[in-house]
Amino acid sequence: MTLSEIIAQGVWAALDVEMAQKRAFEQNRRQVELRRWELVRDWTLEKRVKDWPSLLESLRDEYEAYGFVAGFYAHKFHENPENLNNEVWEKFMEDWRELISLKVEQILETAERESVIKLESKLQRYLKEIPPYLEVVSIDHDEFAQVWSTMNGFWNTVDFERMRQVVQIQRKYPILVEIAQKMGRVADENSRQRMSVASGNSQQLQHATKADIQGITIGDDLNAMLPLEMAESADESLEDLFFYKYVTKSLQNFQHQSHLLKPVHQLQMKAAKQRGPMIVCLDTSGSMYGQPELIGHSMLVKLLHLADTQDRDLYLIAFSVSIHPIELRKERGRLHAIFQKTSTGDTDASKMVTEVCHLLHDVPAYMSSDVLWITDFKMKLVEQDLLDQMQKHRRNGTCFYGLRTGLADEPVWEPYFERIYDVAIPHFRKYGK
Repeated sequence: MTLSEIIAQGVWAALDVEMAQKRAFEQNRRQVELRRWELVRDWTLEKRVKDWPSLLESLRDEYEAYGFVAGFYAHKFHENPENLNNEVWEKFMEDWRELISLKVEQILETAERESVIKLESKLQRYLKEIPPYLEVVSIDHDEFAQVWSTMNGFWNTVDFERMRQVVQIQRKYPILVEIAQKMGRVADENSRQRMSVASGNSQQLQHATKADIQGITIGDDLNAMLPLEMAESADESLEDLFFYKYVTKSLQNFQHQSHLLKPVHQLQMKAAKQRGPMIVCLDTSGSMYGQPELIGHSMLVKLLHLADTQDRDLYLIAFSVSIHPIELRKERGRLHAIFQKTSTGDTDASKMVTEVCHLLHDVPAYMSSDVLWITDFKMKLVEQDLLDQMQKHRRNGTCFYGLRTGLADEPVWEPYFERIYDVAIPHFRKYGK
């Protein structure tokens, strides 16, 4: 990858993280609104007669901008109370439910569009600021790419230089690069494809494809109506509602990709060997203090960069006595906090192994993972049941690797790993000890 592509990848990765957080928030809000909808669905006729005016008023405030025709239903319910117990009420409830999802989709579309505009401006600024700085400090592309992968799309020289020192540990311990290349099962040549990005500054119209539908919007396009709206147009009792929506451009329409102008940042598919996801278990106990924890941090940065470039999931379990699991590509902003925390406490691998086995057995995204432990292995074996589960996953194809930072008291863990790599760390005794 060129330097410009590396910078762009970091910026757009930050967009993915931001949008994932917004999607989670909006989906939670959608669930809350659906629970409210379910409560109203169960209203008695007496409660409908009493409370429909306040309900419509609140829905007008929330959904009128998304095509809710509150005035039509207010007229129908006021004109004939029987409409509170027939197909008009059913249609009202159906429209409300549809609008709950439509509102979420449109909020997310707007948020993504605004974020893209901001990030494109930021990208242009970084493309001017970063290359001159890198020329002054004389850093190669791979080293920059690793550091940049930890910065969540935000450039500042203080964090950059601090993380650069972590990455440079790989020069002293090249075995870290060897271990990274081992991680992950390799799929067949004809399996999943790799995505690459072709970028540009102009706007272009994308032509329709078989997967042309982009989402749902509101408007007056009779050729793009949802089937629900077509059904209304054919129903005599609902045709007044249909024409009202048409005149006010409130019909629910499919939004086609071919109707949208988009930046020339296109995804292109290229055949590639696909490696599986990775699970990394990082020992943060007191025995890892000093050089061992720095080696572990450098190994983690290398794997994060690898996961980004090969579009692979990466799950981190920081452990001592308790565990702190993180889906690292989605929560990379937490990486700096982990690195700044001093390793302390005792070591117990039981909770960590339990979490690993759960991921391999129960979480689809991580069932084909390889696992790396970064530890000095100065800990007791876990319960036999957990050891048996590890062996079962190994028979199913999972590889367990270890990066041992120092010499363990006894090599009791070797039978449960494909290989444990040793890093020789000089032991410096303090004067007078």
